[in-house]
Amino acid sequence: MFTRNPSRTSSADVNVGYGNFDTTYANGYLTGPLTGTLSGFLDNAPTYLVFFELAGGDAKELMGPLSGTLAAISMGAVYMGALSYIGNAPNLMVRAIAEERGVRMPSFFGYVLWAACVLLPLFLTLTLLPISPILKLS
Repeated sequence: MFTRNPSRTSSADVNVGYGNFDTTYANGYLTGPLTGTLSGFLDNAPTYLVFFELAGGDAKELMGPLSGTLAAISMGAVYMGALSYIGNAPNLMVRAIAEERGVRMPSFFGYVLWAACVLLPLFLTLTLLPISPILKLS
């Protein structure tokens, strides 16, 4: 597996073929806000670990030459984990405690809408800030 530094553009490609001696092959890639999207609807800690492993799983390498990749995975998992009640476990606990005390809470999709109105502009702003030397974006 090869990992590149994060980029600001989303793209995908798949290459499937048939080779010598009846062999078939397939490879592909997908770039975009994958960590954040999954982190919003799955718990953000396991999502972070999955993408950490997909990026190679070597902490020394990811904290060195591929530090931009590690920063992108971390930011996506942490910031977008609050996108739903289930993306971050405390969100669900706070909802249960608030409802138990009589506080009216939004539905699942109502919460997603409210959270998206706050988190998506915040995440976009953080993505576009001129912090390229820190994230090593190309």
